[in-house]
Amino acid sequence: RKLDQIYRAAYLTGNKVFGLGASYYNGTVTKAGTSPLVHGKKELIGVDAQYISPAGPFLQGEYLEGKFPVRNYFTDAKPNSLTSDFKDGNKVRGYYVQGGWTWGSKGAHPLTAAASWDVFDRSYKGVADSGSSYRDENMGYGVLYNLDSATRLRLWYVKPSKVAHLAGNADPDKVGMLTSELQVKF
Repeated sequence: RKLDQIYRAAYLTGNKVFGLGASYYNGTVTKAGTSPLVHGKKELIGVDAQYISPAGPFLQGEYLEGKFPVRNYFTDAKPNSLTSDFKDGNKVRGYYVQGGWTWGSKGAHPLTAAASWDVFDRSYKGVADSGSSYRDENMGYGVLYNLDSATRLRLWYVKPSKVAHLAGNADPDKVGMLTSELQVKF
């Protein structure tokens, strides 16, 4: 067995308005049908930035890319899901942007409205595209309301605009999802 490693370095200005960060992820994925000691390599590098104004607006984003084995059900015409394996040498990338506005950020019950857009390219270099779609894209929006300094409610709706799928299959339905959460900070 092997322990995955995540490293992160970040800088936040003294007034906590601007921030920059970089991250490195080094890990493995166990291949189906093999000894637990046989792994596919995952290695990702990311950069992120944020702007959070005390006046209310905020914007944050992240870009990530690296090696991540692609499942063969995206590359084989008739894969067996029980013995589905990974194909090494695959490159992935992803990015997201989230922005919004917070009202009453200095008060006891801030209210935030936000929107997000994220993209994940499951294979943009390395594995030949045989007509599959390797890209997922989602749009989301919602509100967050702080009940107190450690508890908040979150109501969020996400709708995909692109969904990764196997070559030859019809483009999957793009079903939205509404979630409600009670988040507690420990």
